[in-house]
Amino acid sequence: MPHLSCHSLRHLFATNLYNRHKDILLVKEALGHKTVESTLRYSHKSEEDIAQAMEDSDLNIYRGSQ
Repeated sequence: MPHLSCHSLRHLFATNLYNRHKDILLVKEALGHKTVESTLRYSHKSEEDIAQAMEDSDLNIYRGSQ
């Protein structure tokens, strides 16, 4: 396991909590932040996450056409 700082673990916790529940307000409360803006700094999305969200979007004109 690579060396992880307390701050890195906090980011990992926040990202995993959001990925599991999809509730930024839950993450905000769990981290003890006063604002959602602070919490958003802890949100890390991979290129795969972004691509999947775009593919699943209702605005994807190619979805379901295959």
